[in-house]
Amino acid sequence: MASVPMSSAVERTLFIGPRIPNHIKSLPKYLSTIKRPVFRQLVKFAVLDFEGKNISHEMYQSLKKTVDNSNIDIAYGALYVLLKCALSLP
Repeated sequence: MASVPMSSAVERTLFIGPRIPNHIKSLPKYLSTIKRPVFRQLVKFAVLDFEGKNISHEMYQSLKKTVDNSNIDIAYGALYVLLKCALSLP
């Protein structure tokens, strides 16, 4: 089978859509202030949520207390949307 060349517009379309949402664009700024173990825990929380498991408010608050930065909520929201799009979840 011969491969069909894709148009350049299709090749440039990202998995998050044709435009990167502002909260995802701001993610690197917030992640630069978050340490690796906290980032890993945020990813684990997002995956647990995707699997339909409950994340208790206390678990999230205890993680939030370990960080001096109050922008962890914004970082988690942007990370959640990014992972959801990357995994093609509804």
